[in-house]
Amino acid sequence: MKLWLVRHARPLIEAGVCYGRLDMAADAQATRLCAQALAQTLPAGVALVTSPLQRCEQLAQVLLGLRPDLTCKKTRACRKWTSAIGRADAGTR
Repeated sequence: MKLWLVRHARPLIEAGVCYGRLDMAADAQATRLCAQALAQTLPAGVALVTSPLQRCEQLAQVLLGLRPDLTCKKTRACRKWTSAIGRADAGTR
């Protein structure tokens, strides 16, 4: 079994800003290019697991449009992980 870790495209935010868990969209053209490359690379039937953040879901949706054989799971683990980061970040402000 292989685990593919994929990062979303460049977020729509000023260069140099640490965006961490902030929920923002990614550059649409860069997302499309990333999804096209992944669509050609990922094996058939791969299950996607995505963060609930907009930029991550954006990539998953474009990829699913190109590869209907793929499935996408939004798991509680991803939501819990994102929430835990949010709580940790809140303590540093």
